Amino acid sequence: MPYDNTQGWPHGGIFWEGAKEGTWSDEQPPMRTDNPWNEGYIWSDLNDDAIPQANEFTQPEGNVRTYTASVANNGDFWLYDLAKNAMVLVPLQGFTPNGSPIWDYTKRFIYPLPEPFTTGIGKFEYDSEKDVMIIAGYSSTDTKDDGTWLGRRIARYDNWYKNAGNWTPTWVKEIPAYQFTHNTQNQFVYNNESHMPNSMALAGDYIFFAYFGGFDAGGVYVSKLSDGEYVGKMLPDFKAFDCDETYCIRAYKRLNGEYLVSVNDHALLPLSYTGGVNPVIVQTATQFL
Repeated sequence: MPYDNTQGWPHGGIFWEGAKEGTWSDEQPPMRTDNPWNEGYIWSDLNDDAIPQANEFTQPEGNVRTYTASVANNGDFWLYDLAKNAMVLVPLQGFTPNGSPIWDYTKRFIYPLPEPFTTGIGKFEYDSEKDVMIIAGYSSTDTKDDGTWLGRRIARYDNWYKNAGNWTPTWVKEIPAYQFTHNTQNQFVYNNESHMPNSMALAGDYIFFAYFGGFDAGGVYVSKLSDGEYVGKMLPDFKAFDCDETYCIRAYKRLNGEYLVSVNDHALLPLSYTGGVNPVIVQTATQFL
């Protein structure tokens, strides 16, 4: 595909699973054959021409499988390496003369997972202004489920960057309304009783959860950031379906104190697919139920 650099915009990218060989650029690193998950790389547009060159990519060695990541305000990014079961910090190395960010995966820091998430992490959200990390995942006593779910517990860590690698949770809570309906092979069963947390978002004073399953479809459950206590839920007043993506919910706190929460409904299709009317849905929740 052609690249347009007529505006002089900065360029750069972080690509992980799904960045198949030759699908984005002829210069991207070849897909490895030693492990199906070794497909990730970072591109930094070192000469500011918006065209990837072979020397502009850095690629991790060994097994890598990244399931969740969060970019800090200073340009550093945190990621969870599923293959190593570790937290990884990739610092921003600086900028090119045109302002393109420079990252180098070989200059990373690897840390063991914080307690209680020794079994694995489902997702995390980092607030770099407060230096607060919110992690969802599984403790050593939890049964890890069959799919890419958020997890069973959530924890808050203060001074995350300051105490890198030496983390102690401020609080640990169970994720609200967790209900895993499964068959004899411990596989998820979709029905009106199933309710699996699949995504979360952090904004202001609250943590917002979206779910996969037939129970309270399209609903958002809310907990307080200060102590993790469950506050309530927001339910749509229309026929809605569920969240089937890792990042299907986003939340923002406006300057006037209001919260804007958006949820991807995977069953709402455009007019060209449904033959019906495109949905235009705006819902205002003045308080939690």
